[in-house]
Amino acid sequence: MRKMVTFALIGGACGAALGLARTRQSAGDLPVNGSTAPTGNNDVALTAAGGAAVGLGVGLMVDRRAKKRAAKRRLTLGSALTAGGLVEAARAARPVIEHAADVARGRAAKAAEAAKPVVEHAADVARDRAAKATEAAKPVVERAADVARDRAKDATHRVAERARTIDLSDGRVREAITVLT
Repeated sequence: MRKMVTFALIGGACGAALGLARTRQSAGDLPVNGSTAPTGNNDVALTAAGGAAVGLGVGLMVDRRAKKRAAKRRLTLGSALTAGGLVEAARAARPVIEHAADVARGRAAKAAEAAKPVVEHAADVARDRAAKATEAAKPVVERAADVARDRAKDATHRVAERARTIDLSDGRVREAITVLT
């Protein structure tokens, strides 16, 4: 961003200088009224704006290239660190990590001992509730089984009655009807 602004300012200044030079050339050596200021149209402003636009574009390209180079340097620097320094850092950190693991193991064992009565109580409560739910559901399930049995028996009799009214000479159908009744 900084390079974009810098190049835009430089391009604008160069454009303004070029526009001023063109205006002076087209106006002649000296103006008619005796002043030294250019009397032409707004060529200076247009040329300065064009130069600033060109400078902005050049600054954008330079800025992007600089960012790519910096990213490449970071990548190579990081890979160099991982090759040698990371291994040494891991070796130095190993005792600290082992100590932290021992401390964590001890704390986990204490937490498990502290949680054991709570978990056992929750299991007892869950067991009691399951037993009560089973006892409460038992009559409903038995009644549903009786109703299903009765409906199946009625359906079987209806099918058998319907099959008897059909006049078929096949012996297998008659055997199936006698099994159903």
